[in-house]
Amino acid sequence: MKWIKAGLGRFGTLRWRLTLFYTFLVATLVVGLGWFIYFRLESFLYDGLQNRMQDYAVTQTFLPARGGGNSGGGKGNSQPLPTLSELLATKPMGEIHPLVLNNLGEVIQPANTLFTLDPVSALPDAAQLSRATGGGFFFTTTLTASNESAQAYLYPIADKNGIVYSQPGVPMGYVLLTASLKSAQDLLSETRFLLLVGLVGVAFLAVLAGNPLARLGLRPLKKITAIARHTRSTDFSQRVPLPSGVSTKVSSRDEVWQLATEFNAMLDKIEEAFTAQQLSEARMRQFVADASHELRSPLTIVGGYLEVLSMGAKNDPERAEHIIASMQMEIERLSHLVVDLLLLTRLEADGESVLKLVPVELEELLTRTLENTKMLAGERNLTLEVDPKTTPVWVRADADQLYRVLVNLIDNAVRYTEPQGHIRLALGLEKTATNEEWVTIRVSDDGCGIASEQLSHIFNRFYRADQSRTRQTGNAGLGLAISKGIIEGHGGKIKVESTIGKGASFIILLPLLGLESETDNEQPSLSTFLI
Repeated sequence: MKWIKAGLGRFGTLRWRLTLFYTFLVATLVVGLGWFIYFRLESFLYDGLQNRMQDYAVTQTFLPARGGGNSGGGKGNSQPLPTLSELLATKPMGEIHPLVLNNLGEVIQPANTLFTLDPVSALPDAAQLSRATGGGFFFTTTLTASNESAQAYLYPIADKNGIVYSQPGVPMGYVLLTASLKSAQDLLSETRFLLLVGLVGVAFLAVLAGNPLARLGLRPLKKITAIARHTRSTDFSQRVPLPSGVSTKVSSRDEVWQLATEFNAMLDKIEEAFTAQQLSEARMRQFVADASHELRSPLTIVGGYLEVLSMGAKNDPERAEHIIASMQMEIERLSHLVVDLLLLTRLEADGESVLKLVPVELEELLTRTLENTKMLAGERNLTLEVDPKTTPVWVRADADQLYRVLVNLIDNAVRYTEPQGHIRLALGLEKTATNEEWVTIRVSDDGCGIASEQLSHIFNRFYRADQSRTRQTGNAGLGLAISKGIIEGHGGKIKVESTIGKGASFIILLPLLGLESETDNEQPSLSTFLI
């Protein structure tokens, strides 16, 4: 019973459904073609026989013209006409056999007939004789001797002048032509048998050849199924093999290969998303560990100070004032850290909603930034270089946040540059391979530089290139991560180039809005920028 169910279950597969569908389609076409051939052959045989019988009637069965009609007596004018012997002496034409009937439909059988009669089982009745008087008509009958179906043609006898009446309203007689239908029916029966055998043979060949062809055509689907099953183990390395050397235009017409192509593209996206999720989870774990460590330190310090105060330090005004001031510094540092973390989270979630983008002229922004950060530079030589070809340069930006990025980069440059060093801001344009123009802002120094193995981590949260620096410097390691989030929120990029002992360069790339702005009234005020 199980193997029967298994066998029947195979017919539920797509391969067998396609095979049976196309078999049914081919069988339907064969049946339609066979039906057309059969009925055309039947029409040809029957119509040809009727045409031959009509030709026989026109050329053979008439009486010679004579003056005067036949007024012989007898029942219903059953006496043979004098000239009927000529008609009876006419030989049958092939399969057509004539019978001469009087005006009552009775067969006339003179002794000098030259052919053997095969009378029909039933002679025409009065209604058929009346119908034949107006012109010949066909009907089907049965031959008595052979019991075969026959085609019959009944028509009145006429002379050469077309006169069919021996006296008013009384025809001279009738001719009944009969022809056996056995040969035609045998041919049609053989045709039906051949068509049935052909239908069975075509259906068998369609199933026999269709199943392997369907299996071959659906092979990519089995591969897709196997790969989809394999991806349950989160292994997205496998892909559906596509035919080599097939152009995209040709393969796009093949739905199966098009599905395979889209499936591979989907796996690429899933693998990319899965990899990004893993990286995000790894970053989140690292972020939670770093954030808990960063937040735990000031909280521990504040708790320690509170414990000291509770142990009697509050009774010493000078010591209590020092402790309170230290606690305020830790709380401010903790507050800044929380604000930075919230900003960074919002930037990563949807940077554009955080930023207020308006047309900003960069040279003025850089000049104001340079003036406000000179105190940070101390003895270092802080300069601004602007290519004359790039002025004025407008970008769509949030001036406050872009100012924050520049100050952060200058502050980093100051931290890692000797007091006698140089810090340079440069404004220029850069054209990509696709002929797109980008604005470049470069912040360069000639400090100690950054090791190559640290460059890929420099924009990570809480990452410090110089591990010797402590939190007492106020550097939590979020500045560059926030800067990257702000620039990417502008639709731009930020990268770093560095050589140990020769300094570092941070390059900001922003989409160019235009060399001249038509919306000067949207230019933000820079007077609110603070160091």
